[in-house]
This record gives sequence, structure tokens and C-alpha cells, in this order.
Amino acid sequence: MRRLNDLLLHSASDLNAFLGCSHAAALNLRKLLDPASLPDRADDDDGAKLIQQAGHNHEANYLAQLEAAGGVVSIAVTGSLEQRAAATTTAMRDGAPIIYQATFLAAPWHGFADFLRRVERPSSFGTWSYEAIDTKLARTASPKHVLQLGIYSDLIADVQGALPHEMHLVLGDGREESFRRIEFAYTLDAAKDRYLRFIENGSPSSRPEPCSACGLCGWREYCEATWKAEDHLSLVAGMGRSQIAKLRAAGIDSVAALAAATPDTRVPKLAPSTFERLHAQAVLQMARRTGEPEVELLPLELGRGFLRLPAPDPADLFFDLEGDPLHPDGLEYLWGIHWRENGDAMFRADWAHDHDEERRAFEATIDFLTEYLAANPGAHIYHYAAYEITALRKLSTAYATREAALDALLRAEKFVDLYAITRQAVRTSEGSLSLKALEIFFAEKRDAAVTKADQSIVFYHRWKETRDQALLDDILAYNKVDCENTEGLRDWLLSVRPVDLDWWTKSGPAPDPEKSEFAAEREARREALRLAIRSNANRLSLRGRDLVAHLLDFHARAKKPEQWAVYDRCGRDEDELIDDAECIGGLVPDGENWQRPDKRSVIARYRFPEQDSKLREGSEVLHAPTTAKMGTIFAIDRDAGWVEVRRGAKAPEPWPETGALIPGWPIDTGVLEDAVERVATTLATGAATTSYQAIVDLIERAPPRLQGWPGGDLVQPGENLIGAATGRALALDSSTLFIQGPPGTGKTYTSAHVILGLIAAGKRVGVSSNSHKAINNLLAKVEEIAIEQGVTFNGAKKVSGNDPETYLNGAIIDDVTDNETVEAGNYDLIGGTAWLFAREGMNQALDYLFVDEAGQVSLGHLVAMGAAARNIILVGDQMQLGQPIQGAHPGESGLS
Repeated sequence: MRRLNDLLLHSASDLNAFLGCSHAAALNLRKLLDPASLPDRADDDDGAKLIQQAGHNHEANYLAQLEAAGGVVSIAVTGSLEQRAAATTTAMRDGAPIIYQATFLAAPWHGFADFLRRVERPSSFGTWSYEAIDTKLARTASPKHVLQLGIYSDLIADVQGALPHEMHLVLGDGREESFRRIEFAYTLDAAKDRYLRFIENGSPSSRPEPCSACGLCGWREYCEATWKAEDHLSLVAGMGRSQIAKLRAAGIDSVAALAAATPDTRVPKLAPSTFERLHAQAVLQMARRTGEPEVELLPLELGRGFLRLPAPDPADLFFDLEGDPLHPDGLEYLWGIHWRENGDAMFRADWAHDHDEERRAFEATIDFLTEYLAANPGAHIYHYAAYEITALRKLSTAYATREAALDALLRAEKFVDLYAITRQAVRTSEGSLSLKALEIFFAEKRDAAVTKADQSIVFYHRWKETRDQALLDDILAYNKVDCENTEGLRDWLLSVRPVDLDWWTKSGPAPDPEKSEFAAEREARREALRLAIRSNANRLSLRGRDLVAHLLDFHARAKKPEQWAVYDRCGRDEDELIDDAECIGGLVPDGENWQRPDKRSVIARYRFPEQDSKLREGSEVLHAPTTAKMGTIFAIDRDAGWVEVRRGAKAPEPWPETGALIPGWPIDTGVLEDAVERVATTLATGAATTSYQAIVDLIERAPPRLQGWPGGDLVQPGENLIGAATGRALALDSSTLFIQGPPGTGKTYTSAHVILGLIAAGKRVGVSSNSHKAINNLLAKVEEIAIEQGVTFNGAKKVSGNDPETYLNGAIIDDVTDNETVEAGNYDLIGGTAWLFAREGMNQALDYLFVDEAGQVSLGHLVAMGAAARNIILVGDQMQLGQPIQGAHPGESGLS
């Protein structure tokens, strides 16, 4: 935000500041219009400066790449805004290939785009125009990045008289992502309108609220002083933004007011237990203002707090990681473990200064933990908060290494999160539950050079610049103290723990030896297959061999986030589960007769506080915090706040009377995994065969191979699209064809005509996608055109008998619930998900498989379903919403 004569000019940064925190925009405006009314913004701290410098380095590296290719015109950073904007216009008119530091002025907006790239699309300049490129350190694009590019695109359009078609982002790892400007135009216009109205109205009634933007905001010190003066509710430990809003709506607007309320106060939309917790915390913190640190024990809850604390073992381990989020794709650069041998403190540290070393450090750490715990079966690995476990999970899948070993440690529940236990076991008078805040109860005040995680990152980057060993020594000392104080926290919890409690032990049945043996055999088989693929799969390039080897475990990796989420949710507080739209939290029995028989089942009826939830009838659910199977949601009324759950009458466990419903375990992908393994086994033989050649062509990104095709454009002069697509599809020679286009361009209409053309030629066709809705949409269009043309054929849609939304209810195509019936039937056209086409009975049974909305279909799914067909036709738009894939995957195996 700046003044230009009598004009007030705004930038993309101003808009993003407003969207992140409207009060920051209000303070910026006030400081500009009346400088004396506010103090100066705080200087950026070392962490913020580090982020800025890393961003500048990333931009400079990209600039160097462009300059090496030649044709870069740089706009001077000196001179007036008008002069720089005029120089940019001149460079655009002259047709420069790349323009660096492009400057624009079109009141009330102005901007400085990192780069403009010439594209051969007409504008007022001639046959060329320009599109914006921005460099960002982030690993993925965020809404604020796209909005910033949108403003640059609007400013470019004002100069060249034509709207840019696309806009581009160069991410921290060097990847370039592109976005269609028109797809974000409505959102951008609405955001700009909201912002300008806010500014024009003088930012009325703006007040500071803690938010995610605070950490890097220059007004943070000013706002913190305001919160302290106001006795802001955010000062209460464990208070969330949604809870602040609910308390304010009930007239409770300060820590003192919350502490003065009665414990039985009822606040609309806030669970009573949540209010009781926050009220008690406020009372304790108010007392702390004039007294000594205090601690209170919380009521015991099954599987939580002190009841989740295992018996101490002399061999227990205490683990802490130091990570650098500014390194491309992140880097866990220091791995520290503290333990005791015969009472003597031991410390193991491993440094990793690049990703190769990170992989080695990860493998060495998992190997150490596995071997150590095998020798000390009573020991556990203690850590504080979720960072360490999240990092281990990510690295195991990203590097495709030690996955089984880490899973074994997780399943054995050898990791103990002391943060979760602490917040469920005790309430302290401190305003935070950070390890550093809690150290007042059991450790001396830290006075070393590094005392916080963000300081560790700053020191680490200084070391990368200077290679001063003293900086690494300071980081190592900090990490060592963190590990030791994790032990100190554990010991303090033991000292305040009630003495008559049982120790936590891993619950559930012992591992099934047969299942364990089967898992070990499968892993050994797949490891041998990976080696065979890399050695013998001569139909694939080296890149393709790596990809297929990684795809062998794609589905197992993709399920892990859902599996891990079950355990993570079981460690959360009730109010966190209430705020989690995937769950239903705060369950209580609905009346005295809340259980009733239903044939061979029992239905339990619960009430729950007001909340949003995606769970619906038919959802299989588990219980938090125990992970016990609850059954299936039989009925639900979100407005009235009740839910009914049905399960078999012979369930061994009684119905719980508290807790939450959480999503069940991920769907079984065994049939998909088997299909990928079947394809990989064939490729690994190196035999000269055309089996799965369409999958090979897709993996190798080969152009479609067509019988009798002389080459050239796939749509020849004089051909219409439907005729060309049908002709090229009929000519496919065990290969892959793409039908691509933005929404509304007729992909479904064209595909339906091609399908009917193939059926008329005696071909057997399948239709699949990620969703039954997409499959049914294409099948319905085939039926519509077939009826118009008087065409008949035999068709089947595989549906789920208990899910009406899967049914096509078509006029020609039968809805079939049984897989075997589909396999045995003489059907010309078959629709179903990957689970149908991956079955061994469907192997190479189709001439063609159409995959709709292919941009959302993972390669893992495509290889599995593609095993059913000799030719594959992909329909979709790669610029649309990406695939819904979870987890980290090595190499290219996470792509669609």
C-alpha cells in the first residue's frame, strides 16, 4: 500500500495481507494515513529474514537459468513507479522473450511481477503476448500464490489489451505449475472487491485476532501488547479461534471473565466438557499472575493421560529431530536420541546435510530403534508432539525404505507422545503447553546460544553459509538438552501420577502368526520383483523401471495416512474431534433406553453437540479413543444432534458411553495391489510380448501407436472430431490415446460416440473412473446417443447392492451387483471402478478401457485397471482438480 500523488495504490501483497488478517490491512492503512498514530512495524526477526533471503536466492537461481538461455530484459529497480511501468510496456512492445521485475501501474492497483514470459498468442502488440511467472519457495501452490498471479495477469491485460491465458508458479523444488487465469477470475474479483470496500470504509470495527499470519507479521508485537492489555481469551492455554467466537457470543470476552464464570455455564455450540476445561485453565492462569507455578491433575479417562503412560524402563529412549522447512522438499538435518546405560547418560546424534544423507540417517535411526527395542522389549521411544512421527512416516514412503520396520514400531505403539499425555493428564498455570514452558516444573532455565527451534534453523543456515563448526555445536547442544528434558518431563509426570494406577500396556490381540508370515512373504516376493524389474524389464526405460518398482507399493502407501489418522484421532481431545468434520465428537447416550435390538443386530442411539460432520448413513465407524469397531451408522440427524449406530448382537465389547465416532480403516486394496503385481511380474520377465503394452506406452509417455497411420496431426483436414477420434481409436495397436479438453468442450459427447463406434466394430469396451458418478455420467451419455440412433448392445454396470448412489438405473445397461456375473456375462460394454477391472478374471478381457476424469486417477489405479484392456483411452483435462491421493510417494509413483 502506497501513495502516488493523491492516489492510494494497492498491491497483491496488500490483498493477501487482508485475506490472511484483515486487521493487518487496517493497521497498514492507518499507518499510511496517520503515521504518528501507530508505532513503527517491528523489524523482521532472524527467522523471517532467513525466509526472505531464501526466497531471493530461489528467484536469483531461476533468473540465472533464464539468463543462460538468453533474451532476458531486466527492468531497473530505481526510478519512479511511472518510469518503471513505462519501461515494462516498452519491453513488452519490443517482444522481449523474458522480462524480469516487470512493473505495472493501473490505479488503484500496481505490482511487480517476478517474470513475464512471451507466448505466441495475439495481443495489441502483434502475434505475441505475455504471461506472468512468480517464484515461490513453497512445495505446493497455495491460494495466495494464485491470487497474486491473478492480479499480475489483470495488470498485464491492461497493458497488452488481451487477457493472459495462463499464469505460472516456479516452486521451491524447481517445478513449474500453471493455472488458467479464467478459472480463478471470479474468486479474484470477489476478493479484490471485498478488500477495496474494506479500505474505502476505513476498515471499521477491526480488532486484532491471533491467526496463522502472526508469525511473520510486522504488527505482531503491537497486537501482542493489545491482547495483553485487553486480557484476550487467546492467552488461555489450549484456546482455539472457534472457541473464542463461541465464548464471545455468550458475553465472555476476557480471561478474567472466563475465570469468573461458574463451571456449569452453558455456552451454545460449545461442549460442556470443553467449557469446563477452558474455565479451569483460566482460573489457574489468573492465580498464576500473583502466585507460584501450579499443576492440577485432570480426571482420569480410559486410554488417555496417565492411563496412556507405560511403565518406565531403564532402557527407555528420548527422541528429537531438527528440521529445515526452507530446504527444497524439507530436510531433517539432526537426529538426536538420549538414553541411559547403567545410569549413565548416552546420546546418539546423526547429521544430514542433503537428501542422500537424510535417507541414510533415517535408515540408520530406524535400524537402531528396531535392534535396540528387540534387545530391550520393555522400552519405549518418547517424543514431544507429533513432529517426529510425521517426519518418519513421510520419509519412509518418500524414500520407499524401512516402511515395514517403521510400521512394526507404530503397530507395537512403541512411540509415546508426551505432549498428548501431558495435556490429557495435567493442567498447569502456564499459558502454553510447549516443552520450554513446562520446563519450569523440572529443569533449569536455558541460557545456551540456541533455546528455540526457529533459532536452530537460523543457526543451521548460518552454518551453511560460513561452515563455522561452533554453530553446529550450538545446535547439537540444543538438541541434546531437548532430548534430556523430554526425559525430565516424563519423570516429572511420573512424580505427580497417582500411585494406584495400572500402567498402560498395548491392547488388542497378539499378532496373528499367519498374517505376519504372509506379510513377510509378500514383502520378500515384492523385493525380489523390484530387483527383477530393474534388471530385466527391457520393455521399459530405466525411468520406467523405477516407476513400476515404486508402483508395487503405491496402494499400501496411499492407505497409510488413513491408517495413521485413526491412531492420531484417538489421541485428540474431545473438542478437537467435535471440530473435525470427518468425525462426530462428544457422544453421550440418548436417554435411558438408548440401546435396542434389531433382528440379529443392536442399535445404539447417541446425542452429540452441534457440529459439522461428513459421516452419513452407511459409514463404517470406529470409536475414539479405543479404536474399537462401532459398526455402521444406521441413521443420523445433524440438526437435532443424534446418531444411531448398528452392529452385530454378538459384539464382544459393550457400547461405550463417551467418546467419538471416527472414520473406519481404509478400504481394502488387495485386488488392486495384486493386479499391479501381475503386470509387474510380466514386465519383469523381459519376454517379448504385447501383454500390457498400453500400460508400457503410458508409463513411457509414448505417442499413440496406430495401425496403418502415416503420421501427422491426429485430426486430419476435413475430419470432424468424432470421426477422427473414432478412426484413431479403431487403429490403436495395443497403445494409449488421450481425449483432452477443458470443461464444456464435449469430451463426454465425443467419448460416447467413440464407444458406440467401437461396439459397432465388434469391440468389447470398459468404462471406469475414480467415482461411480463419473462412470454413470459417461454411460448415460452412451445410452442417450444409442437410443437416438436406434442402436442396441449388451451392457452392465457393476454396482454395490447397499449403495443406491452407485446404480445407473439405465434403459439399456443392466445394474449388476455380483463381480462374477459381470466377468461371465457376454457384455459389449462394462462400467465399474478399478476394483472390478483389476480382478484376475478381467485380465486382458477388454479391447478398450475408457478412463474418465483421468487427471484424477493415480498411476497406481490406472496400472491396476489397465490390466483388463489391450488399449487404453484416457479422457479428461490435466488442468483440472488433481487426483485425491494421500501420502508421500517415491519418484513419479504419486503422479496421475
